[in-house]
Amino acid sequence: MTSLHKIRKDLAAVSGYGPTEPHSLRFPRCYPGPNNWDGMSDADFGPEHDYTVEVQGRLTVITPASKAALHFLYRHLPEDCPRWGKLGFCVETKYADDVMTRMGREGLLSLEEYDIAMAFEERDRGQGWDI
Repeated sequence: MTSLHKIRKDLAAVSGYGPTEPHSLRFPRCYPGPNNWDGMSDADFGPEHDYTVEVQGRLTVITPASKAALHFLYRHLPEDCPRWGKLGFCVETKYADDVMTRMGREGLLSLEEYDIAMAFEERDRGQGWDI
């Protein structure tokens, strides 16, 4: 399976794109520079969260839930990054914090971070604070 074929398949799984739309997207090889989000809009980010994290001992599986998270992972992880399940990217646990910190700087939100934010919001509403 070619690299482009995998990207198209992943895009279809994340955002329901048809077979013709991903042709305009191009994912460059991994490089350490900043992500410039060319062609991304607010609709490409998840309505609640952008990715989920699952720690499996020495490996951490980062699974994108939005097009923006998928774009980030393709752009910043090596091309031969091991995969787990349908969309999960396997990263050694000792490096996963660095990846997730960089994702947070780019505005991507994990499911755990979203749940924590919602718990604080519920707590504040319970105390009568208007948000």
